[in-house]
Parts: sequence; structure tokens; C-alpha cells
Amino acid sequence: MTREKEVMNLLTSAWNSWCMLEDDPNKTIHPDDDVDFRKAIHDAQRIVATVSCREHNPELFK
Repeated sequence: MTREKEVMNLLTSAWNSWCMLEDDPNKTIHPDDDVDFRKAIHDAQRIVATVSCREHNPELFK
């Protein structure tokens, strides 16, 4: 579970860093980029959660 927590914390850091790009006047962010990046973060979080579920209940999450 420790590795899963580490990955989740890294995903949080990635999101926070992404949000800071919007404040950088040298970067051009398309409005859809936020939606796409948010979805990618959520997809990664779901994968990490599934790994954890498989570890704790392998018969249910084959």
C-alpha cells in the first residue's frame, strides 16, 4: 500500500504542477487541455485503486 500512496501523491503533485502552468505567461494552454489532463489523472488514480483492490481481494478483482 505504501507504493500506491506514493503514486497517488505523485499524481497530486503532477496536477498541482499542471495548474501552475496556467499562471506562466510563456505557456499557452488550450481550454481542453485542463479537461484532458484531469481525465488522465483520474484514469491513473482508478488504475492505482484497482491494483490495491486486487491486492486486498484477489478473488473479487481477477
